Amino acid sequence: LAELAERDARLLDRIAAAGDTSLAPLHAALLDHARSLTDRLFAGLGALGEAGHAMELRRALGEADTRLVAGGIDGLVSLRHGQLARRFVPLLERLHLPHQGAAADQLHVRAGASADTAIERLVEDIDGRWLRAATRLLRRRRADAPAAPDLPTPTDEVAMPIFAPPARSTHDDRLFEAMLRLKRFDLLAELPLDALEVLAPLVEERRFAAGMTIQRGGGVLPLAWLVDEGSVEVSWPDGRIETEGPGGIIGETALVDPTVTAPGVTAGTACRLLQLHRITFEDIARDHPALTEALCRLLARRLREARLHRGRQPDTPTTQMARQPESRRETASAVGDR
Repeated sequence: LAELAERDARLLDRIAAAGDTSLAPLHAALLDHARSLTDRLFAGLGALGEAGHAMELRRALGEADTRLVAGGIDGLVSLRHGQLARRFVPLLERLHLPHQGAAADQLHVRAGASADTAIERLVEDIDGRWLRAATRLLRRRRADAPAAPDLPTPTDEVAMPIFAPPARSTHDDRLFEAMLRLKRFDLLAELPLDALEVLAPLVEERRFAAGMTIQRGGGVLPLAWLVDEGSVEVSWPDGRIETEGPGGIIGETALVDPTVTAPGVTAGTACRLLQLHRITFEDIARDHPALTEALCRLLARRLREARLHRGRQPDTPTTQMARQPESRRETASAVGDR
């Protein structure tokens, strides 16, 4: 595990140094592989009867970014597995510190930039299903270099999964590309690839022409909309009107609250949206708690943004009452039935 961790760390460095955005799929697969190594480390220590030390090591490595920034990792020496921890530090540094390499929002760059083939050769030596799929994707993009396709004639009458199982020979490649699309959204960006593998076939794709009504306001909202391409206008029950573009999410609160009122949604341009139903979210979240944690972080950010917006408004009896410490009323109002 330590040898694999050191190799993953070197590869992440190489990708960052290459500065090639076409390596973004490989970067995503490598990060997922690296995180699985740390999980296997803790599981292995637990299986050896070292559960207490595993918890101690997890806490230490979880704070590796702070200690590395401060310039020292001496605290790890006191651990029984200090030498093992030291060998994991370079990898944890790349997992916990802000990474300057390819980012998730660069996953759909046009092919054509030359990727580092030496990196690909190194990756071939790692036994990883999604790393192999990422390497094949890079080679295919360089070979084909297709122009970005135009959106087909939009319709609001047909829903389809973003990933439909193809022939077995291309199954992993098609599925991996669908998972990369999902990773563009904050809600799903940190979700492990094994969870996205389950989710991708259950997310439905919808296409709409400019000006088309996507959803009428009122009633109960049973799903969240994820904006994949184009832009939409959202009219919330409290009178707010917002514009959401690629990467935007509409109605994420409905994934955990069956009483959320649906906003009106209209296509501002030709657009492609993804539907994530509450029942799908709940089923997957049972086995993958990281999905619920990501939603909590997203809702907390929405709440902070709402409070900041409220703080800029002039004092009125309504806003003064809204700032009273009545947490349930404040939270419901601030989230705004999102």
